[in-house]
Amino acid sequence: MNKKTTIGIDIDGTLTAPDFWVEELNKQFNKNYKYGESDIYDWRDIYEIDNDQFMKYYSVHGPQLHVQAKIRPDAATVINDWHENYNLCYITARQHFLTEATAVWLKKHKLPGEFYVLGSHYKLNKAKELNCQIFIEDNYDVACRLAEGGINVLLMDCVYNRKPLPQERVTRVFSWQEVAKQVAKISTKYLI
Repeated sequence: MNKKTTIGIDIDGTLTAPDFWVEELNKQFNKNYKYGESDIYDWRDIYEIDNDQFMKYYSVHGPQLHVQAKIRPDAATVINDWHENYNLCYITARQHFLTEATAVWLKKHKLPGEFYVLGSHYKLNKAKELNCQIFIEDNYDVACRLAEGGINVLLMDCVYNRKPLPQERVTRVFSWQEVAKQVAKISTKYLI
């Protein structure tokens, strides 16, 4: 009998299209930002707004924004193909008030597995608790921390994470089809 490999999967920027929020935030903050113009990760820095101003908007509109987020091409197909052979754990830094919106979005896209809303970008403890051997992530710093903790990371390419990969356990990927190939390659190490 084979032990299932556990895969940790980030949501925003990894499962969702990384630019899903641009049009709405441009309207809200009267900007004309185009995804790809900046390599900055944090929306507050891109839109030059302070945390209080952003949270006032985000606490009201964030849930709907996340429910409407577009999924990356092939993500649902790949994940549904994995369902029988892998343990799937969505681990997100989203704040706890987005728990219901997260559940709605995962159900809307028929994505199997469990999800964990951490309210923090520190994902290593949860990934270790769940025994993740592989983690799919878009945040460069999170990916490096996970790799330092011994987890194989597939870093989904985005304009804001194109730094040199210092970790031997971090592999840059450009599509969910490439993710599927890398997961198959890595997971063979974990079969009993």
